[in-house]
Amino acid sequence: MKPDRSSCGIRRQRRGRLAGPCALIAGMLVVAGCGGGDGGSASTATSAMSQANVSRQANAQPQTANQPYVDLVAYSPNATDGLAASQVNENAAVMHYQWTSGRTTVNYTTTTGHLTAQDASGNPEATMSYVAYTAPSTNGQPRPVTFIYNGGPGSSSIWLRLGSFAPTRVATPDPLLTNWPNYPIVNNDQSLIDTTDLVYIDPPGTGLSEAILPNTNQTFWGCDPDVNVMRDFVERYLTVNNRSSSPIYLYGESYGTPRTDMLALALESAGVHLTGIVLQSSILNYFADAIEATAITDSTAGFAARYGYAGGLLPGLRRGHRGVEFHARRSAAAGYVA
Repeated sequence: MKPDRSSCGIRRQRRGRLAGPCALIAGMLVVAGCGGGDGGSASTATSAMSQANVSRQANAQPQTANQPYVDLVAYSPNATDGLAASQVNENAAVMHYQWTSGRTTVNYTTTTGHLTAQDASGNPEATMSYVAYTAPSTNGQPRPVTFIYNGGPGSSSIWLRLGSFAPTRVATPDPLLTNWPNYPIVNNDQSLIDTTDLVYIDPPGTGLSEAILPNTNQTFWGCDPDVNVMRDFVERYLTVNNRSSSPIYLYGESYGTPRTDMLALALESAGVHLTGIVLQSSILNYFADAIEATAITDSTAGFAARYGYAGGLLPGLRRGHRGVEFHARRSAAAGYVA
């Protein structure tokens, strides 16, 4: 039997567990998505700047009360772990902020929590963490909703939230990179919040998403199982939030692009009609790249034919590494932080 993970006694857990919000308070979201990466504490000036940004945003809609939520479950990214059904819930932190770009101002809501993906028979598959940015319609029509996820394989959506189209972003002097949290959170002028709602999804075993027993995380670390559980999450989100009449988009990055192609078919087959898809840093044919083909086939024949390389595996590649399978590598980052 799996131990109860609803306390803060993380030291008694075996190595590899993520301390849910013994270290996190979802209600104190800065972007509802900053974190990821290692590093020491921020400087006083940076911390003050970030806190000032949060304070200004949190006061943007005083007419609507914020709803913080503390999640005490320690979620695991380990392949063979799964969460007991008794510890699963669909609670969420709901916070209200304001985004500006030029003369455009949008009052938006950030919802951070979990939804339970269920199979066609209603059996729970995984508790999946997400961050949703939503805003009121200005024309009486349902706003579009865009589901966004990273690639990897094995990445949470935190990287897209940190630096893509969320209402806030980490200010980095690209391409200079150092350890987090040395950069402040700032308003993101290039956010898409004025045109679409945004839902960032963490697949099972990443972020704060975890399989529900008897499933384990690795149950979903294959192409079809991954697509199916993502489909089930999207359907659950649309149902819970009454968004079936909204224009629906999928946005995949890197490995998320072949996931998007497969997910689009899975959703359409399930009766969820899409308005469009977006493919960023697309890789739809792994065999177009000799190094990827070497990892997939466990053979250097293709590389040798193209580049005249006749030796063994290239440095950094190891036998048995399957580039198209999720269990090739797993990296998890906390989906939200306090």
